[in-house]
Amino acid sequence: MEANLKKLADLLAAEYKLYQEVYQLAKEKQEVIMNDKLDKLEEIIKQEEEYLQTVQKLENTREQLVGEKNISQVMANAKEPMRSRLDNLQDKLLKMTMKLQDLNQLNGKLLEDALQLANINLSILGVNQQNNTYSRQGSVNQNQNGGSMLNHKA
Repeated sequence: MEANLKKLADLLAAEYKLYQEVYQLAKEKQEVIMNDKLDKLEEIIKQEEEYLQTVQKLENTREQLVGEKNISQVMANAKEPMRSRLDNLQDKLLKMTMKLQDLNQLNGKLLEDALQLANINLSILGVNQQNNTYSRQGSVNQNQNGGSMLNHKA
């Protein structure tokens, strides 16, 4: 039992470190979004996905180790100092996942705002564009449907 608890604590510590890395990537993602460097965004998302796949593997290992029990249920049967270690890890993981969730929500809002701004810019571009093209004789032809030749949605 004690060996399984140590394995569990080690798994949770590794999971926490991975979540810290994901949090750092989320902060980088925020900077990339705010500075309109969206080409770097794809790279960051790929890194995040790799970390999260590793977290999922650790989570699967944890489930094999303790079954359907959550950390609180496992701690109830643990003795000190392991109980304190598990409690500390549970608290750190909970706080980190909440911080990560908040940052991801903010990043989602920033992306929505960036998309909305891009749509506004495309609309303005479409309105300001005369949609005129020259005919073979040099006279101006109007666009048949009177609208923009651009799709206004980004």
